[in-house]
Amino acid sequence: MKSVKIKIAIIIIMIVIILITGYKLYKKRKDMIKECKYFKSSEFDSPDVPGSGKNMHHSTLLMLCEARKIAGVPFKINSGFRSVAHNKKVGGVANSAHLKGYAIDIATPNGKNQEIIVRALRQAGFKRFGVYTNFVHADNDPSKKQFVAWGANSKKINPFDYA
Repeated sequence: MKSVKIKIAIIIIMIVIILITGYKLYKKRKDMIKECKYFKSSEFDSPDVPGSGKNMHHSTLLMLCEARKIAGVPFKINSGFRSVAHNKKVGGVANSAHLKGYAIDIATPNGKNQEIIVRALRQAGFKRFGVYTNFVHADNDPSKKQFVAWGANSKKINPFDYA
């Protein structure tokens, strides 16, 4: 009987530790967005799921904030986290890094700042790029091939020409 009580106590302690650790990670991510003066969490929401921007991966947000600081120009986020339904609606690939919170699309409507943004993203550590006429995709999904670029402008603006 005594060993059963000890086992139950150990399990309760483990659950409390897991809950505290999870809360600390959630708070750290939330605080990181607050610390990054350039973005609000809602900018990363899937349009069909308010509040889903909190699903963005911490490393992606850290790199994005660093890139914005390096670039010195505004970043308008077209897409951050995506629900499966929204990803399908916009024609995203089935295994999109957006679904896991590892990807962002940044508007570059006139192309004027596109090279500045791509250079800053690369310097901040992104290694996967889609470079298009009016936006740039960057992600740091560790399950995908690294050092790749694709899209209409990926030959004109090669992200890997920059240190």
